[in-house]
Amino acid sequence: MKRSAAVVLAVAIATSGVVAAEAAKPAKPTKAAIAKKAKRAALAKRVKQAKELRLKEFSSCDAFATYMRAHTADQVGPWGLYGGPFLEGDVLRAGAPAASAAPATDAKTAPVAGTDYSTTNNQEADVDEADTIKTDGKTMFAIANGKLRTIDVSGGGARSLDELSLGDNGYGSQILKSGSRILVIGYGASDIIRTQPAPAAPSPGGVATRSSIPYGFYRPTTRLTLVDASNPSALKVVETMTAEGSWIGARLSDGTVRVVMSSQPFGPQFVTPLADTQGNVSQAAIEAATVRNKAIIAGSTAADWLPRMAVQQGTNGDPKRDQLFACDDVSFPKRYSGESMLSVLTIDPATSVTPIDRDVAVTDGQLIYASSKSLYVATPRWYDDDDQKANIAPKGVTTALHRFEIEGRTTTYRAAGQVPGYLLSQFAMSEQNGILRVASTSAPPWWGDGQREETQSYVTTLRETSGALVKAGQVAGLGKGERIYAVRFVGDTGYVVTFRQVDPLYTVDVRNPDAPRVAGELKITGYSAYLHPVGDGLLLGVGQEATPEGRRSGSQVSLFDVSDPANPKRVAQKLLGKSWSDTEWDHHAFLYWPKTGLTMLPLISEESDPAKGTYSWNAKAVGLTVSRTGITAAGEVVHPTTNQGADPITRSVVVGNTVYTLSERGLGASDLTTLARKGFLNFG
Repeated sequence: MKRSAAVVLAVAIATSGVVAAEAAKPAKPTKAAIAKKAKRAALAKRVKQAKELRLKEFSSCDAFATYMRAHTADQVGPWGLYGGPFLEGDVLRAGAPAASAAPATDAKTAPVAGTDYSTTNNQEADVDEADTIKTDGKTMFAIANGKLRTIDVSGGGARSLDELSLGDNGYGSQILKSGSRILVIGYGASDIIRTQPAPAAPSPGGVATRSSIPYGFYRPTTRLTLVDASNPSALKVVETMTAEGSWIGARLSDGTVRVVMSSQPFGPQFVTPLADTQGNVSQAAIEAATVRNKAIIAGSTAADWLPRMAVQQGTNGDPKRDQLFACDDVSFPKRYSGESMLSVLTIDPATSVTPIDRDVAVTDGQLIYASSKSLYVATPRWYDDDDQKANIAPKGVTTALHRFEIEGRTTTYRAAGQVPGYLLSQFAMSEQNGILRVASTSAPPWWGDGQREETQSYVTTLRETSGALVKAGQVAGLGKGERIYAVRFVGDTGYVVTFRQVDPLYTVDVRNPDAPRVAGELKITGYSAYLHPVGDGLLLGVGQEATPEGRRSGSQVSLFDVSDPANPKRVAQKLLGKSWSDTEWDHHAFLYWPKTGLTMLPLISEESDPAKGTYSWNAKAVGLTVSRTGITAAGEVVHPTTNQGADPITRSVVVGNTVYTLSERGLGASDLTTLARKGFLNFG
């Protein structure tokens, strides 16, 4: 039957309307589109969370002072902030005897680092770390017994050239060498920074009008001494800066030094409660002093809170006192992280010890890591003291990370982020191609084994995005019920050792930072506390052997074949008896010389005879030869003993065909092949 034109037209119109209506409906999103949108939302959330940690500059000194007043008002007590005093030693004393000039170095015959002599065992090859000993292949520069010493090692022996006393606070100092300048970093004497106030005068209520504690004497201080070593036989102090605060670490790259310090402000001059003639302090005096100190906090200014410094020219110059940094150098995190001040001081040792750049944050810091382009500071967030007393494992604790860009003589704050838990050491951080890789454990390193039933470890990758360190990927669930004992990132692989009873060595593939994954795992007894790549797909571990129940039985060195990350193997093990090595917690104590495979470890070993009832300790350095075929004994080095026994050997350095070993007693010289003694320089 034929349809009329009108009917056909009506049907066409109706059909087109339906089609148009269908076309007007939004298309149903695909699974890929939904996933992409969720990924963008998750990234935006991570960026926002990371930006919460980013530092912000104070707008003025008034804003800085207001911040400090607000966060310390509830902490001040009858004796001020942070409890009682800690008295420090005397003022810096430095000097060096005159000596004959040393011959100039011929650049054509200058020894080459890594070929003719070993350098400090640094985490990154192009970033030098402060240590107790440095060499240029001809002269040794060492800290021992509170003195900076220069020693001629050009002939395979050891001949003293000069020594520079660093005063009573010289013990524990370390050095960085840049050209002919030596920067000595150690503890200082705070009375050089602030003068002692007038004696306390009593006032009504049993309160001293000024603190009876000498102002500034209880503040930890750091001393930076710049030494001209162009003539190693006549060391000369160029300049000294003493600053309030404790130094966390220092790094040298491209001739520029960056010293990281933590300064705990003690605020203005507080009062103290006075004792009666019997030595008792009344409750009324305590309450009165607290009220006065709160009023002092309320009236404090920025100058009361800023750390100070003193700079001296030469050895006897008059100290010039000033603030360590200005208000506009200081930043603060949005989330309160304490009133300690973390400062990164940039120094050009070729010109002066006075900082040329200062970056400061009102926060704390415990670990630093530096690559050639970045300086990272890790700041753990503390948990409630009541939890610690109750042996409750902390939960949800994070560590904040702050990145500073380093370029030439400039340091610039760039980004902040966070990772779960705590970091073991600087080796927990590693940067490659702009990606920060971080290994962490949900419980702190000092937490007892019995409180770690629910702990786990992580490897997190972070990428800088819009001023934030944002999580790109993460591996969780490593070593449940355990904590990290060692970590090392080598290229695209992370090696993580966790331990409680047995040692799982995890290999973590971080080639794709957005999707890191566990590639392999090896379970053995004991653990490694330090990991060192020794080339050709081999990894050396230094730590402790243990029973299957986790009871430590003595030092061990393990050689792992990690050429196949999916199948790591221990190919050799050397047991060193009941002993321990500083290498377990200080990587600078470790020496590996690739040319011969020589490995040197300082060792404290137990020497006992139960039958005779004798018990003693022996200090030495153990030499091992490491190769793909295994680990063999190369010999031992022991420094001369006295009635008190041998001093522990702390460092080993190769120069030419000689191994030099350092202790507080002296510098030993041993044959590179046999470790037979060639000589010993007694420091006296």
